Amino acid sequence: MNTNQNRIIAVLHDLIENSSANIDLLVEYKFDKIIIDAIDSLTKRTNENYNDYIERLCQNPNALDVKLSDLDDNIRSLKFEHDKSKKCLNKMKLYNDAYNRIVKEKKLIYLMENNKNEL
Repeated sequence: MNTNQNRIIAVLHDLIENSSANIDLLVEYKFDKIIIDAIDSLTKRTNENYNDYIERLCQNPNALDVKLSDLDDNIRSLKFEHDKSKKCLNKMKLYNDAYNRIVKEKKLIYLMENNKNEL
């Protein structure tokens, strides 16, 4: 995490993901719309396909670094698991694919921003 905003997004996302709190609570407490939108993007919907979730998340640049950190942590955790079952390996592939997709999106954003500045 490289900014305070990213740290806030990460902590509040974990709160939403691991408790009964929801986005409406953040609105009620008047959190900034950028933070709320990023947290909403980071929150996987019930019955949402994981790849669809990652594609939706990629539409919010403010969520990308937070998700990369989350995936990095998940991947590291799986590497240290002694259980190398098919389920574990499938999760590792899913996380690696998501990580690569988000890095690709960040590169596209970087290129678009640099091209815009050159015009």
